[in-house]
Amino acid sequence: MSSIVQKQLRDYITSPFGLLQIKDVHVGNVRASEINITGREAAIHALELSTPRNSMPAKTRGLRLMLLTELGG
Repeated sequence: MSSIVQKQLRDYITSPFGLLQIKDVHVGNVRASEINITGREAAIHALELSTPRNSMPAKTRGLRLMLLTELGG
């Protein structure tokens, strides 16, 4: 995710009102055409998904890929 998207997520976490819609997201080898975020917890999870792979243990990387795939990647 780009730094612009990460900033939007951080801003939404601070003030989680309405719907945050992110389009054409690419993280690693997974791509999502659209992600709709409603709520602080969802924004926190989306921000965690953008963490670089090499800073996570293998088990977490596998869970991250599974979540991204479920999001529409």
